[in-house]
Amino acid sequence: MPGFYENAGDPGNQFGTSAKASATEAKHWANYTPNVVVPEDGTEYSAKHYSEASSSSATNAAASETAAASSAVSAATSETNAAVSETNAAASEVAAADSETNAAASETAAASSASAASTSETNAAASELAAGTSETNAATSESNAATSETNAAASALAASTSETNAATSETNAAASAVDAAASAASATSSDYATSSWFTTTNNATNWDIAYGWGDHSIVGYLTSETSHADVLVDADVGVTVQGYDAATAKTDGANTWTLQQSFKEVSETQYSLTGTVIDPANGTLQYKTLGSNTTFTESLVDGQAVTLMIDDGTAYTITWPTITWVGGSAPTLPTSGYAVIELWQINSVLYGAHVGDA
Repeated sequence: MPGFYENAGDPGNQFGTSAKASATEAKHWANYTPNVVVPEDGTEYSAKHYSEASSSSATNAAASETAAASSAVSAATSETNAAVSETNAAASEVAAADSETNAAASETAAASSASAASTSETNAAASELAAGTSETNAATSESNAATSETNAAASALAASTSETNAATSETNAAASAVDAAASAASATSSDYATSSWFTTTNNATNWDIAYGWGDHSIVGYLTSETSHADVLVDADVGVTVQGYDAATAKTDGANTWTLQQSFKEVSETQYSLTGTVIDPANGTLQYKTLGSNTTFTESLVDGQAVTLMIDDGTAYTITWPTITWVGGSAPTLPTSGYAVIELWQINSVLYGAHVGDA
């Protein structure tokens, strides 16, 4: 079969071209194998070789047919899946369009909400301002009401006062009318009309005033002089009554001397200081014997002075009031006899000096 080999080329290559070709070749070799003398050693063109090739080709053909069927099923499945995907894609596109529409609607709604919120905020600010104005107006109204109430009370008081004054005026008018009637009656009296009190200028008025005082006989007016015990006469001045003299000094009160005075003898009041207050009203000469540690106070005013003698035989401690001491510091007192201290005040400053020991 040289011609077959020449046309077919390499049988191995021909067997692998396709499932159909493999089946054809297998059938071919099955038909021609019995009449072909081929080597039996298994070489390329031996019967065993072709038998194995034919069996392999048949197996491959069956596998290829199965694969083709599986591919056809896969293709149909893919086609179905593609159709489903296309449907899903269309649905997704519709959903996307709906989402876009909804997004636009949401954006519009958000813009409306923002506008409404801004309007609400503006309204809230206006309401707050209106509330503040209302509160101010309420306070003003309350103040005005209080003022009106005060004014009303003042008016009521003034009305009451006016009513009282009117009543008093009415009473006075009635009394004046009575007095006028009495005066008219008196004027018609023949005794009064013919008296000098009525005819003499101004006496009538004086008479009316005196008559208004009442019955002189029961009031206690002096009608006659009985003795000097009842009245004061000129002869009493300088005898039982001191005459007025602006230059006469009083002996029972303080006197202020504006001119130089001459005194023949002056006696100052001495005072044993039992307490701790140095007071010029007790006397300008004061003395004290210490019996314990002592704290002095004072009641001097400007222009006053006190001489104080202190007996400190036990060296007690003395606490002085605020004093500006001549020499710069408070003195150290002796332990026997008296220490003489002079105190005086000028321009609200109390001065002191230790003038010696006695």
